[in-house]
Amino acid sequence: INKLVDEMRIDLAGKADVYTLHHYCKMVLHKKRGEFELKAYLSKIIESDATLLDLGLSDFDSKFQRLEEGDAIEFFIKRGEYYGAVCFNDCLYRLLSLIRADSNHIPTHDLILIDEFQDFNPLEVAIIEALEQKANIVIVGDDDQAIYAKREASPEHIRKLWLRTDYEKFNLPYCNRCTEVIVKATKAIIEAAQANKNLQGRIKKRYECFMEKKVDDSQAFPKIISIQVPLLNAVTKFIDK
Repeated sequence: INKLVDEMRIDLAGKADVYTLHHYCKMVLHKKRGEFELKAYLSKIIESDATLLDLGLSDFDSKFQRLEEGDAIEFFIKRGEYYGAVCFNDCLYRLLSLIRADSNHIPTHDLILIDEFQDFNPLEVAIIEALEQKANIVIVGDDDQAIYAKREASPEHIRKLWLRTDYEKFNLPYCNRCTEVIVKATKAIIEAAQANKNLQGRIKKRYECFMEKKVDDSQAFPKIISIQVPLLNAVTKFIDK
């Protein structure tokens, strides 16, 4: 991700600022409350403290990500103050707390562009909901590409946005990574899965091969002879005729 940020900064040549969400929140928090150390391993240290004190508190990162406010987060914040450090999730939560206490702490921007929103967790979503109060905002994502459930992310957040009437929707249906036969196979799998009552709640969308990029490859590889998908009950074989 950091490599992608570096590449985008070069491509944009100063026309816009580029950050990961965590680094953006760290920058804003520094401006609001002064310098502090960001330590990725802080949650491990504080979890050890809770164990030594026999408090029965653990799983701090998940509690931050799910916004489960209570004894665990309160203990974490106090220990973070003691160490003079924050971790990634703690950094986001502290900024969110500042914004909740005083909306004047919400940064102002002309436009914010958010990518990969399907991989955001409730804490990150709450930050975006705060930022949208004082900025035009563009959110990009695909609920079919959600891959971070283990860090409390959910495609339901982008699905809820899709249903909101205060957001204008735009479709980006063209795929320039895959040949035409792969796109057709994918569409067939999705249709079969939906016929089997799977993919409930999914945002309906088009997938089309961007032939300007893939015309030569599509002509060179026009068929899938046979593909086995043992973990998908809806479709176990696809043959393109």
